[in-house]
Amino acid sequence: MGLDAQGVISFWNPGATRLFGYEEAEILGQPISRLIPPAQREEAQALLRRVAETGPVSGYETLRMRKDGAQIEVAMSVSPIRLPGTGTAGRLIGYAAIIRDNSERRVAEQRMRELQAELLQASRLSALGEVAATIIHEVNQPLAAISNYLGVMEHALRGTAPDDPIRAVLAHTAAQVERAVTVVRRLRGLAMPMGAEPMPEAFNLAVAEAAEMALAGLDRTGLNVTLDLSPAVGLVRMDRVQVTQLVVNLVRNAAEAIGGGARREIRIATARPRPDGVELRVYDNGPGLPQAVRARLFQPFVTGKPGGIGLGLAICHRIAHDHAGTLDLQEGEDGTCFLLALPAADAA
Repeated sequence: MGLDAQGVISFWNPGATRLFGYEEAEILGQPISRLIPPAQREEAQALLRRVAETGPVSGYETLRMRKDGAQIEVAMSVSPIRLPGTGTAGRLIGYAAIIRDNSERRVAEQRMRELQAELLQASRLSALGEVAATIIHEVNQPLAAISNYLGVMEHALRGTAPDDPIRAVLAHTAAQVERAVTVVRRLRGLAMPMGAEPMPEAFNLAVAEAAEMALAGLDRTGLNVTLDLSPAVGLVRMDRVQVTQLVVNLVRNAAEAIGGGARREIRIATARPRPDGVELRVYDNGPGLPQAVRARLFQPFVTGKPGGIGLGLAICHRIAHDHAGTLDLQEGEDGTCFLLALPAADAA
């Protein structure tokens, strides 16, 4: 759209009609204030003065008003229009403005923030559950051994008097062991929290969103990321947050594995190799994993990263298992590839 030097609308195109709802005939010759909410009118005048004095302004974010009174978030680029001259010496005759609707981008950014918050919460719960499950497993074994020893001691005391005080001590000890076993069983249930009810979801969309989150904030200088999503993949019955967590973990691991090398490549690909199953491959051209790590890769507290705690892949492996799928490591001469296989929700 275009304005004259006094801020009167002098040019209007079909894009402006779609954005604001005014036809060209009803808006030409009207002051720009028709498009500006009252609270932003002083700011708009200040913007025009700034453009007149210092030159073009790009990416200016503000509010504007549609014909129906609805306010919309926009990003504006405004340039002065001058008669021939040097710099700001030419006489100002108007302004040219390019205005883009920012509403969809804001909604997308808010959705991304919400997904990241859900993912952070899920990651914390999963890590806590994995630690708790490991501790429970280690505690359960000595409890079982104590129960066995108590059984042996009770058998050895069969010939003693019923009121033998040792019998009472053993009975009390056995009761406490049984109480501890009950507590451990309850903790096991808490350590494996149920996620949302799995629903049929577009797998490619979930993978694309997860990849975007995983790569956000990373230095992508020299990093070549290829997203190869097969349209044949279709739907997967899944807990969206958990599967997003899994994919984010794999992509971040890939980015960390390749470090700052000269040739940095990550390939994220989906496929449907059979009617009842889909696959995701996350490949990086890093140095690969040490043999000692590969042998116990999906166990808790096993890591090949300095400072890592070794829960990420254990959580990923459990999420894949909970979705009736598998997560495997495939290594070649050049790099590392993780393969996730899940059942398709729309199998014939």
